[in-house]
Amino acid sequence: MAMIDEIKEQTRKMKEMTPKQKWDYFWGYYKFHVLFIAVILFFLITLTRDILKSKETVFYTAMINANTDSVTEEVLAEWNGELEEIFGVNTKKEEVCFDTSYNMSNDRSSQFDYTTMQKLMVMAGSQSLDAMIANTGVFEFYAQASFFTPLEQLLTPEQYERLKPYFYYTDYATMPDDDANLEMEEQEALETAKKAAVIDHHDPSTMENPVAVGLFLEGSQKLTQSGAYALLADSGQTYQGYPENGVVGIAAGTRYADYALQYIDYFFE
Repeated sequence: MAMIDEIKEQTRKMKEMTPKQKWDYFWGYYKFHVLFIAVILFFLITLTRDILKSKETVFYTAMINANTDSVTEEVLAEWNGELEEIFGVNTKKEEVCFDTSYNMSNDRSSQFDYTTMQKLMVMAGSQSLDAMIANTGVFEFYAQASFFTPLEQLLTPEQYERLKPYFYYTDYATMPDDDANLEMEEQEALETAKKAAVIDHHDPSTMENPVAVGLFLEGSQKLTQSGAYALLADSGQTYQGYPENGVVGIAAGTRYADYALQYIDYFFE
């Protein structure tokens, strides 16, 4: 039977069927086609929805080793909402983000540490990282890598004087220029020496070239009450001879220096 004749025969049969018979006939012959099209439509609709709902992140904070049992989604939503209002962003197109997915040990010896470092390097290189909050050991590692904007270059004179008691200092004199050229054994020895050193990052008088690059969380009621790094004190964990604490710093490559000042005022009012 020619194709045209087969189509005419199928059409004639369809005309003689009841609505239920027509549906059964249609479903029997075309259900796989319908299911295939439905799956394609589902993915297209989902992709379109995600594209339409996607927002530009105008201030991104990496929170490393934060206690996510304390820093809940509700806490983050409150911070995001209040900062978005302070920044005056268009919340239909822009958003603030706190990312608590980062974990990293002080000795950076695991595969997870390597993955975290890679992600942070990409974020910093693309100027997508605006702030970092971390425990002292991790923060000092990045401070020695020039990750943060010196507070003297960032803060207003009023902020600088008001927040000075909470400054976190790193010694620029100890920043190595050629770590990458050292052998693995030499790098490990250098790391061991740094960890064994007794350094008070509150006190610039103990350093050769002190530079304030962060703020201890003890000066922030919001961050302290969140309990984000409370486990450090509870565990008695130390770094370079002093109890570990949480520290916040503004990334050197941030595109939002004006927002950074408001961000600091929000947390250190």
